[in-house]
Amino acid sequence: MCTLTYLPKTNGFVLGSSRDVEASRGNSVPPRQYLLSDGTIAIYAKDRQSEGTWFATSEKGITVCLLNGGLVKHQKAPSYRKSRGLIPLEYLAAGNLDSFIENYDFQGIEPFTLVIFEHKPVKVYDLVWTGERLIIRDYSASSPIIWSSSTLYNAQAKEIREDWFREHLRTSDFEVNKVDVLKDFHHNGGDFWPNKADRILSYRENGVITVSISIMNYDEAEWLMHFENLLITQNQNVRLFV
Repeated sequence: MCTLTYLPKTNGFVLGSSRDVEASRGNSVPPRQYLLSDGTIAIYAKDRQSEGTWFATSEKGITVCLLNGGLVKHQKAPSYRKSRGLIPLEYLAAGNLDSFIENYDFQGIEPFTLVIFEHKPVKVYDLVWTGERLIIRDYSASSPIIWSSSTLYNAQAKEIREDWFREHLRTSDFEVNKVDVLKDFHHNGGDFWPNKADRILSYRENGVITVSISIMNYDEAEWLMHFENLLITQNQNVRLFV
């Protein structure tokens, strides 16, 4: 929920998602199928505390990723109406942007950025809730993109991470194997940087660290999620909908 990368490919895309939370909360339930409130199926890893998720894909041909925070770091309120981790599942149940924003009550929810990927045709956009207003941003589906959470990374840190991503793609053969290139970036991006908190594989002493990495490969031939729990060194490949 803190770093998300996107690489386009012919008739599809590859996504990389790093989840940064306290280690005590990081040991999530590995990805599997769940039934959503509308009766459709989604696949995601589940947060044991909130019962929500940060990265999910649906049989409807939609994938969503949640990042904490809106445009900038916000002042945290004493409490909120519900966990942000439920938002990806509620969006997938709604099925499209118009239905979601017309019927959803955003008041009392902590700021977030929900990145949405429609599969056929591929469309990329995000929904930013600042705590006061809703912003929708469109992206080119034909260009690589990186997002970083506003709660952990200021504007300067985001720019530095964007530079790392561009350089990583420039110096790797990402046209040949996009999956391995994103795996490598989420493990090693910025590993030379002195501040370990800003690295893609982030570490903060007694604080938020990168606890898992999810890589999803989607095209007409394959729909596969690779999930890596870094806390217990557990890898899992989940073949998704066909």
